[in-house]
Formats: sequence, C-alpha cells, structure tokens
Amino acid sequence: QRNQMRQELLDRMETEGLDANTILAGSIEGSLDQRIVPHDPKDLRTFKQRYFYDSSLAANLDSPVILYICGEATCSGQFPAAVREHAKKLKAHLVTLEHRYYGKSQPFPTLTAENMKFLRTDYALADLIAFKRHLESTLQLKGKWISTGGSYAGSLSSYLRLKYPHEISGALASSGPVQAKSAFQEYDETVTQQ
Repeated sequence: QRNQMRQELLDRMETEGLDANTILAGSIEGSLDQRIVPHDPKDLRTFKQRYFYDSSLAANLDSPVILYICGEATCSGQFPAAVREHAKKLKAHLVTLEHRYYGKSQPFPTLTAENMKFLRTDYALADLIAFKRHLESTLQLKGKWISTGGSYAGSLSSYLRLKYPHEISGALASSGPVQAKSAFQEYDETVTQQ
C-alpha cells in the first residue's frame, strides 16, 4: 500500500510539472515558485524554492506531516535520524523546505545589500506556510502538521506555531534561542570561550 501511495505521489508530481527525478534516500526533490515579498499584492516577483518530501513511512494521505526546517544551510533531503524515528512512530510524511538565500533557493543572482533586505524571519515563516499549502494542494496531504528544527531553525519552528496556530498543530524547538534579539552577542561570547 505504501509503494502504491508513493507511486501516486510521484505521478502527481510529474503531472504538476514538479521535479520528481531526484530521489535522495527516499526523499523526492521539487521546487515551487515562491513570492519574494510574500504579502505584497503589487510585487509579483518570484523565485524557485527547493524542497524535499518523503512519504515512505506514512500510512496514508491522512497521516501527520513532520516539517523539518533546515535553517541557514543547504538542504540535502536527508532527514536527521531522530526526525525519521518520530516519523516512523507517527507513520508521518517528512517534508523540508530550503530556506530562502541558501542552497539552490536564491531569489537573486547576487547578494547585494539591496537584494538581502528580503532575508527576513517573517518572510521565511510565510514561505513555510505557502509551502504547506502547496503540498496540501498538489499532493493532497490532509494530516496535521508538526514543525521541528534546531538552533535558528528551532526558533523558526516555535515562531511558526506561534504565528500560525491554525496551520501548525505542534512544534519542537531543539536548542532554539526563542527570545528574538537584533544583536545576539551571547552566541559569539560562547563560541569564543570554546
């Protein structure tokens, strides 16, 4: 039954014109057109944002969805062992979205100060919600969503649940500095003491 569901998801991705050719350790790579400025109806510019999903552990389309937040790194489609264990216990789908400005998810070809002004936490959260809605629409995923991440991605996981409680049913923040600060010198102090 899982193989049949996986084939149905692959077929749907191909029908929708998504990249279903890259399979990494059970993960399927795709991309979606994401708004550079999420909630501005006048600014319709988009960029390709890469994602991965793995439904090999899910029972069906009603299974929960674990959203693993990569954070400030290139996503590889490899889910951490602990996240895979949670998915196995919950019979959940695994999904991840590459953060804007990292890996292949580049809104602009150059990182000028003008272009970098769109690297914002609220935009990253909006990206995650647009991604969720995209997968619910294209893959017909109907289960509850749980976000997870570590460090900065852990903060994003907490913020996502806080800002969108009607979209995200639960959040796990591993080592997430959840108190947002414009200058976080404590991190540098800790690193220099090591």
